[in-house]
Amino acid sequence: MKKFTAAAVILFCLPFSAAAFEASEHLNMSVCEVPQGIGISACVSKQIHGCMNAAEGEGESSYVYQKSCGPAAFDQADRLLNSFYQAAIQSAKRVELGFKGSAYSGQEELLRESQRAWLGVRDMTCELAVSFGATMSGSDAYISGCQARLTMQRIEDLKYEIGGYVE
Repeated sequence: MKKFTAAAVILFCLPFSAAAFEASEHLNMSVCEVPQGIGISACVSKQIHGCMNAAEGEGESSYVYQKSCGPAAFDQADRLLNSFYQAAIQSAKRVELGFKGSAYSGQEELLRESQRAWLGVRDMTCELAVSFGATMSGSDAYISGCQARLTMQRIEDLKYEIGGYVE
């Protein structure tokens, strides 16, 4: 008698669709960099819910949202943050070359330390949010959505604080 793994059982239970749902096609996190009249958190939530509605419109289950829309939103937000962060690191390096030994030295390391600390705060905040409510099957989706919201907020914060110095 052949035994099935839990993953195989889950796959058999999921609805079959001829074309796989691509969450990233239903998300555009870059619009949340400058939200039009709404806050960043609301913009990110609107993107994720739009993705979920698209999944449901294509006959997909809420499982797709949990395993696709939230992580795809976070992936897009993370790429946007990484792009800005790399530009900020390069700007800090250029500044430090021009002001070696002055009060302006150490900016790159300060930015790196700030980012490492923020990553810890983001991840702990999202884990904390799950422990306060989303403890059922949607916890993975909630964590991804939380990480997407906080990542987009980090972009806005960095742009506000140091964006004028980043080329």
